[in-house]
Amino acid sequence: MGPTPQVECWLYQPEEPKKKHKWDYDEPGFVDVPKRKGPGTVRVAKCPSSMTMEQAEELLQGAIAWSPRGWTRDYPQRLYAVHDGWLYRAMPTIPGRSYHGFPEDDQSRQVPETLHEAIREVASSKGCVEEIERWLR
Repeated sequence: MGPTPQVECWLYQPEEPKKKHKWDYDEPGFVDVPKRKGPGTVRVAKCPSSMTMEQAEELLQGAIAWSPRGWTRDYPQRLYAVHDGWLYRAMPTIPGRSYHGFPEDDQSRQVPETLHEAIREVASSKGCVEEIERWLR
């Protein structure tokens, strides 16, 4: 399914624990943390330390909304935003009202192909198409 028209004003609300996607570095990145149950690790995205709640909420307002085919809820399943040459994904925290966002893993291949052109357009307007291409391979 293609991009969903943005009609709401989304709130930014981090998922608990509130510092899960924040760290001490002023750049986005990832850390591997032990799984809560069982062996192995989980890759956790981290936002730049300088990103404010206001910036995060502003990114939601200009985000590209997406929902899979068959999605019946009245809010998007995911929002995608471009910021400083990085792609961010946001997921609902309070369905229909708020989202929490985090840097998208360029290795995850979770960006729907139907959004590639819209993401490129946003990246072009922000002067970072080359940087964004790594998520659209």
